[in-house]
Amino acid sequence: MNSEEQNRELAKYGAAIEKALPVNDRDKLFETAVEAGFLVALADTEVDAAERKTIDDALLAISKGMVIDWEVDALINRACESIGGEGHVARAEAVGEILQALGQAEAGLFIAALVALASGGLDKREVEVLKRIGTAAGLASEVVADTVKRARSSVG
Repeated sequence: MNSEEQNRELAKYGAAIEKALPVNDRDKLFETAVEAGFLVALADTEVDAAERKTIDDALLAISKGMVIDWEVDALINRACESIGGEGHVARAEAVGEILQALGQAEAGLFIAALVALASGGLDKREVEVLKRIGTAAGLASEVVADTVKRARSSVG
């Protein structure tokens, strides 16, 4: 994550989150954003180093340091437990619903899109997970597409 545009987008989301959410809700948002990114990374059955680094970097940037690298490990472990217990589809829908309840659907989806783009661009399975999260978050398909486009333009 070295793009100036990407850093500006993450900073914009971070400022909005800081203004809109109390600390406890921010913690829930960051946990949910990690799970969104992890779900997308798992779409092709393997989380590679670039995807993992993107999750770390995005959370560090958007949380303004509230979440640090080693904490992401614990959040990913929790996501693994939830996904293992409920399944990918159910968790993607739950993640979308949580993002909607927190009023931060686009922020969570933006992070998930960055993860999807981290290695080899978007594949069909990643797109399906992004759509499922966005739909569950109450976002119109045009908003999901726009969020993914902004992530894509910020990456390259």
